[in-house]
Amino acid sequence: RALDSLVPPSQRERFIVQARDMADRSLMNAKKCSSMDKNSMIQQALIARAMTASHSLETSESDSKISRSDLLAATKSIREAIDLAKNTNQHLAFIEGCMTMADVLLRSKQSEEAERYLGKGLRYCDLHRNNNPGDPYFLLHLKARLFRMQGELRRGEGELQLALSAFSEAKHLLLEVDGDDEGVEEDLKEIEKLLEDCEARMDRRESIDNLEAVLSNDQPLSPPQRLQALRNLLDLANLNAATAPILHYSPQILPLLSSARERARILRCWGCALVREKKLMEAVGKARLELSAWHAAGEGKEEAKCLGAICKIIAALPVDKRP
Repeated sequence: RALDSLVPPSQRERFIVQARDMADRSLMNAKKCSSMDKNSMIQQALIARAMTASHSLETSESDSKISRSDLLAATKSIREAIDLAKNTNQHLAFIEGCMTMADVLLRSKQSEEAERYLGKGLRYCDLHRNNNPGDPYFLLHLKARLFRMQGELRRGEGELQLALSAFSEAKHLLLEVDGDDEGVEEDLKEIEKLLEDCEARMDRRESIDNLEAVLSNDQPLSPPQRLQALRNLLDLANLNAATAPILHYSPQILPLLSSARERARILRCWGCALVREKKLMEAVGKARLELSAWHAAGEGKEEAKCLGAICKIIAALPVDKRP
């Protein structure tokens, strides 16, 4: 769990392998023990093993074969954990399993499947809400986390109104939970930030729509006015990671730019949009043009960064398609 904040990137793979070995040993030991907590111990070991497989997806993005292998290992472990939790009525473990599965699926860009597991976790929370009469806040904190994950997923898909609704639901639940519950205060701060970000994105989307209306208006703009409108629109689209406007307007602004630095910046946005659309060969072409523009601008540091991006894109292509 501490990998993200404590382990230097160069050592991540070594620590992930160690963590996976420890999780495997824990699982073997749990299966052998005769304790009353045996099922809980097995479930925790399965979740731990799944988490290490999930983390390893990040270290093997350039090799699709390894990624698929790690994805299968992760999902197999989590399914075992979820089934065990359900069969032994371990409610918290079941919901944590659904959240871990959704996280793994999101890392592997399977948003529809991730949404399905988040929905499963939310339904489970509602079904077992009253299973612990002694705790009026039973499952509420976990339900808030599920809504937060759902909001982040929808925000990533560009469904901002649905994301805002999910974040608002998470905030409402967190305000209901006892303030002494561990992590509630921190989660509330994070939700406030997510709500602000979502509202800002919605405002930017409205501004993009207005600028598109201006650019498509029958009354022609002067060349300086058109250039400024295009600049403003693409800046907003880049902040929102709005792919469609970037792909549509980047070709229109490039011939109007005299600055090599500005051309490079537009080409970078264009290339990133193509990557999001999985048009990797086109993205390599734009990145090469960006590289030339940074070189012309005398920006060696940006040139080096662009070379790194080109290598990553090429590594993500099938071997027989790599230029």
